[in-house]
Amino acid sequence: MDNTPIQILIIEDDPDFIFNLKKRLEASKDLRFEIDSTDTVSGGLKRLKQGGINVILLDLNVKDSKGLDTLKRIQPHACGVPIIALTGEYGESLGPEAVKLGAQDYFLKGEIEPQALVRSIRYSIDRTQIRSEE
Repeated sequence: MDNTPIQILIIEDDPDFIFNLKKRLEASKDLRFEIDSTDTVSGGLKRLKQGGINVILLDLNVKDSKGLDTLKRIQPHACGVPIIALTGEYGESLGPEAVKLGAQDYFLKGEIEPQALVRSIRYSIDRTQIRSEE
């Protein structure tokens, strides 16, 4: 990847989580990020219409949507933008189910390792680009 910042859209309704996630991403030495966030699916859809997003970090439970329906509402509008699901539900199969439905990856919100997230973002973008070229 070149030095162009990766445009991330975070759809998450916990402002403290967003703050901490931004700080973790900004600490990355490998990649640069520009981050937009919204706390609802409807806000995410509005932002996606503007274009320019490289990856979506999607909490599956936000103010206006819950569970896999959140992913199902975003996917048709993502237009090839990879989605990484975030879930706070431990002991559930929500994350793996999201991957089965098309998310590139998933993370349990309390267990996000910054390096693993950055790697997942990079690989998700790369995989999506390769598929679009086929």
